[in-house]
Amino acid sequence: MAITSPSGSASSSVMPTKPDKNTTHSTVPGALLRARAAQAINDICGENKLLGAVVPSYKEQLGDDKAWFQELIYGTLRWYDRLQIIGKELLQKPFKKKDGDIHALLLLGLYQLLYMRIKDHAVLNTTVAAAELLKKPWAKNVLNACLRRFIREQQTIMVDIEKNPVAQYSHPQWLLRQLQSDWPSVWQNIVNSNNQQAPMALRVNTMKISRQIY
Repeated sequence: MAITSPSGSASSSVMPTKPDKNTTHSTVPGALLRARAAQAINDICGENKLLGAVVPSYKEQLGDDKAWFQELIYGTLRWYDRLQIIGKELLQKPFKKKDGDIHALLLLGLYQLLYMRIKDHAVLNTTVAAAELLKKPWAKNVLNACLRRFIREQQTIMVDIEKNPVAQYSHPQWLLRQLQSDWPSVWQNIVNSNNQQAPMALRVNTMKISRQIY
């Protein structure tokens, strides 16, 4: 059975705010990081803000968690179209626009379950705790139920959504059509390359240290 997002809760009328470090659930390791990541994704996808402007503004507040935060953001955005379709499968009704941060939190949870080596229970705990930090406790049960259902039915759900080219290649339909038209023989290679994580490159200042010593 699909999970329905609740409405009419007093908490659901609160606009997204910065997570409160004094909240009880802030003691859950990783919860604050995920709450901030959900807010950043909502800023980018829901409010149409620029990635290059949003991410640095949050990274300044995260100290040693900057790299982890960036992986969550970039990874979720890389697979956004696929995660969106999975999310729709899990929810009977979409979240309201004012709850875009909770929608982003669901996609973050799905990304971690699919693409990161994080234990299922850790994803569930931090996602639920992050909803509390976002001052939307009504969303905890929804997120918990959706993610648990995905864990139970992942194989079946993935087989079904892979029939959709948008989910299979994680590119919007209009872009797939354009690529198929412009590069009919290699369009699949292009979209697969787009989904690969960029390689890391290091530049060494040889005026101060040699490459070998570095």
